[in-house]
Amino acid sequence: MRDKYQSFDEFIAVQKSFFEDVLLPDVNAFVTNPNDVYSWGRNRWSYGGAAKGFLAGAKKEFTFHEVNTRQIKGLFKDGESSEKIITIIPTYQAFMKAYCVSLYQKRKPSGAVIGNQQLILKRIYVRMLMAGIDPHPVNITSQHLQDAVDLLAASRTGNSALTNASSDYDTAHVIAKNLNSLGFTLTFIEIKKKQKAIGTSSTDAAKKAKKAKYAEDLDEDEHEKNLTIQTFLNIVALRGMVQHDGEKIILNLVLLLMVTGFRHMEAAGIRYNSFKVVEIENKKTQKMMEKRGLPTFFLGIKYIGEKGAGHRTHWVEPLAVELVDSLWVDTLVLTEKLRLQVEFIRESNFESLLPKQWIANHKKANVVQMADPTVDLDDIVHDVYESYSSTVINRGFSAARDFAKKKIENSACKITPDSVRAYGKNQKEIRYKKSDIDLWIRHEFESDPDLSNDLIFRFKDSKSNDVTQINYEELLFIIPQGSGATQRSGALKVVPQIIDFKVLNPFLGYGVKENRKRSIFSKYDLKDENGEYSWMYSHIPRHGINTFFAIAGVADHLQAMFMGRVDIGQNEKYQHLAIEDKKITPTLVTAGNSDSFQKEQTALETIKRQGSLGISTKLAFDSALAQTMHTHTTIENKAHFITQVVDKSDANVFSEFNDLFDMLSDSDKADVVKPHADLSPMNIGSCMRKLATFQCPYNLKCQDGSPCPYFTLTGREDELPKIEQLAMNIKSEIAVIKQMVIKGNISIDEAQEILEELDLRNDNIKYHVDESETFEGEKVQINLIGLDGMKKPKMLSTLFALEQRKIDKRNTAKGKE
Repeated sequence: MRDKYQSFDEFIAVQKSFFEDVLLPDVNAFVTNPNDVYSWGRNRWSYGGAAKGFLAGAKKEFTFHEVNTRQIKGLFKDGESSEKIITIIPTYQAFMKAYCVSLYQKRKPSGAVIGNQQLILKRIYVRMLMAGIDPHPVNITSQHLQDAVDLLAASRTGNSALTNASSDYDTAHVIAKNLNSLGFTLTFIEIKKKQKAIGTSSTDAAKKAKKAKYAEDLDEDEHEKNLTIQTFLNIVALRGMVQHDGEKIILNLVLLLMVTGFRHMEAAGIRYNSFKVVEIENKKTQKMMEKRGLPTFFLGIKYIGEKGAGHRTHWVEPLAVELVDSLWVDTLVLTEKLRLQVEFIRESNFESLLPKQWIANHKKANVVQMADPTVDLDDIVHDVYESYSSTVINRGFSAARDFAKKKIENSACKITPDSVRAYGKNQKEIRYKKSDIDLWIRHEFESDPDLSNDLIFRFKDSKSNDVTQINYEELLFIIPQGSGATQRSGALKVVPQIIDFKVLNPFLGYGVKENRKRSIFSKYDLKDENGEYSWMYSHIPRHGINTFFAIAGVADHLQAMFMGRVDIGQNEKYQHLAIEDKKITPTLVTAGNSDSFQKEQTALETIKRQGSLGISTKLAFDSALAQTMHTHTTIENKAHFITQVVDKSDANVFSEFNDLFDMLSDSDKADVVKPHADLSPMNIGSCMRKLATFQCPYNLKCQDGSPCPYFTLTGREDELPKIEQLAMNIKSEIAVIKQMVIKGNISIDEAQEILEELDLRNDNIKYHVDESETFEGEKVQINLIGLDGMKKPKMLSTLFALEQRKIDKRNTAKGKE
C-alpha cells in the first residue's frame, strides 16, 4: 500500500514539473496584471478570452477547490443530501490538476475534453464522501466511478439524452484506462456501459446501417441535419421582420452560412475586408454571364478554415453573388458605429469605455470644468444601453428610459443620478456623472465571462491546435453586447460581442428545449407545418449544401474542396441524401442464366423500393394511376385506358386501333375496344389474349423478346428496366454466339440460324424499348416518401433531389437523340 501512495506522490511531482516548465511559460507570457498570472496553486482555469498557451480556444472555466452541488445534476442518489458547496481536500485538488496536466503530455486536447473528465473526477469525489471513504485518489474504486457515471447518464434528458449518456460512459472508460495506466489505485478500475446508452444510434456504423434512400427514413439525429422547406421560408421571411441591429446582424450571418456552407465559427471569424473580387478576363465567358444576367466577376471570401484547412478562399456561386454582396454591405453599415467605438477604445488603451462622441464633444467644449461632467438619461439610451423588451416595443422611448435607469441603479455599482429636474407634465431630466457611467460600463464588460478583456478574438483549430488572433474591430460580424437575445434583451451599445454558439444556439432555437421558446422564430411566431416553432442548428446549412453536392453526383474530392475540407473521408458524415441518386445499372446476363428474371420485381414492389411514382401527364388521373401500378379492374376500366392511350399518348402500343378510331365517334370507341380489352400482367409487359379461357399457344415466347400479336406494353412502373434488361440479354447472347464461331465451338451454318432468330428478337425488343421510353417521358415523378399529408415535399434536400432527377432525365433523353 505504501508503494501506491509513493506512486501517487511521484505522479503529482512529475505533472507539476511539466505544468510549470512546459505549459505555464506560454500562458503567462506578456501578462502584466499579477492577478492574471497562473501557478500550480491556482484553483480556477479559464479557457478562451484573452488566455494564451494551452488555455487558448473556446470558452470554458472550471474550478478544483469545490463542488457546487446546485449547478451539477445527477450527483446524489435518492435519500442522499449534502451542503450546497462541498470543499475538496488539497490532495484531491492536486490529483485533479495533475490528471488534467497529464492529458497534455502527448496531445493537445480542447478545454471541453479536459472539463468533461475533470467534472467526472469531481463526481467520483462526491461518491467517495457519500460512501464514507477517505477521498484520497488512491482509494478510488470501480464502484465509485460506475456510480458517478450511472447517475450522470441517468440525469440526461431531451432528444440527445441517449447520445450524451453514451458519451458519458465513453469518457468514464477513458478515465478508467488512464487511472489503470498510472497504477496508484488500490484496485483495478473497470466500467460497464448501462442499457440507457446502448440504444443510441450515434455511431457511424449504425447510421450506415440505418441510412435508406430517403432522408425521411433516417433517425431523429439525421433529421436535425436536414432543413425543412418551411424553416427555410421562415428564415427568408425573417429578413423583413427582425427589428434591431443585433437581430439583423445575426440573421445576416445565418444567411451567409446558408449560401456558403461555412462552419459557424469560420463565418464568425471572417474579417470585414475579406472580400476578393476577380474580373473575368475571357470575353466569351463575359458575354455568356451578361446574357444570363450574372456578374462578370468572381467573388471570393477569404477565411480561416477549421480542422486543419488553414487560410482559404471560398468562391461564391454566381447566382448568389448579389445576395452575398448585399449581406456584406448591410452588415458593414450596421456594425460601423460599434466598430469605430472599439477602435477608439483600443487607441485610448482602454482608459475609457464611454461612447467616442461623448469624449470628443467634451474635448471640443474647450472649457475648464471643475465639476465632473454629466450626461442625460436620454443620451444613455441612445448611445450606451437600450432595452429591446416587449414592454419597450409596446410603450416606446419612455419605457426604454425606465429600463435603462433600473439597469444602472440595480447593478453592483449602485449608481444613482447626479441630478433630477422635473419639467413639463410628468417629465424629468435625469443626469448621471460620466465617470459613474464609465464605471458601470467597465463593470458590465469585465464581469461578462464570454468577452475577451483585451477585445481580441482567439480561436484554436481543433486539428492543428494553431491559435488565431483577430481584433474585434476587424471582424465582420460583431454585435452590441446582449443584443443577440430575443427575450428580456438589452444592448450595451459600446461593448462588442462575438456571435459564438452561446449567442447563435438560443437565437435559432437549438440546444436545450427552452431555447425553442426564446428563439427568433418564437419571437416572430414563425412555425413549421406541424404547428411547432421552427428551429435549426448552425451546421444545418453545411449539411444541406454537402447533400446537394452528393445528389448532383459531384466527386468526393471536389465536395471536399468546395466545403473547405482537408479530410475527404468526412464527406460521408454530411451526405444525408433526400433521395439516393445512384442509378441501378443492369448487369450483362448471358444466355442460360435462369436466375435473371426471378430477381425482377412487380410494379408495386418497384414503387416501394424506389419510393417514387410516375404519373402520366397525357392520361386522366385514374387511368394514369392504373397504368403505373397495373391496377386495371373492370372491362370498362381497361377499355377506357386503351382508348385514352390511343387518343392522347405518343406511344403506338395499340396501333391496331388507329385506323379504326379515325372512323368512330368518341362514344363508340370504347365499345369497339371492349372485346379486346384483356390486359393480363406478365413478368414483362401484358397479354391481350383471354388467358383465363385460352392458354398461350406460343409458350410465352414474348418473354424472351420474340414477336407475339397478343403482347403489349402498358407503361407500368417496372416495364422499362425489365425491357432494357431483356435487350441487354439478347445482345449478350448474340456476342456469345459470335465468340463461339470464332473459337470454332459451333459451325457457321448453326450460328447463322441462331443469329437470325436473335436478330429478329433484337429488332422486336428495340421497338418495345422505344415505346416504353415514350411512356416514361410522358410521366411526372412524384417522391412518395418526401411528401407529407398535403402531398408536398417536406425537406429542402428532397426538393433538390426531385429537381436533380428531372435534370438527369433530360440529360439522358438528349444523350439518346
